Amino acid sequence: MPFAAGGVTTALKIGAALADLSSLEELTVDFAQMALANLTGILGFVMIAVAVMKVFQMATTLNEIKELLAGIKRSNGVQAPAPPPMYSQSGDEMLRALSDVQESAVQPEVVQPR
Repeated sequence: MPFAAGGVTTALKIGAALADLSSLEELTVDFAQMALANLTGILGFVMIAVAVMKVFQMATTLNEIKELLAGIKRSNGVQAPAPPPMYSQSGDEMLRALSDVQESAVQPEVVQPR
């Protein structure tokens, strides 16, 4: 009979070990689920913080554009164009110089002063 009693004890030990294994698996799954939930919460918080920061950045940029436009409006914003460069030669003289350089000369009636 001692053998039978030992067999029951062994069977109980094996059953307890299997129960511990299933509870270990449950703990692992529970831990993974908890970690994913925390990461999801943190990621959501970060995304909301980034969105709020981006809204403030856009507002700042729009204020800067508004100030620039107001400054342009105040100073009338119209700047006189730069004057064309002054040439020391008249148009006729430049045309004659060009005809000297080119192979085909400009017709004299084109160069004649009015």
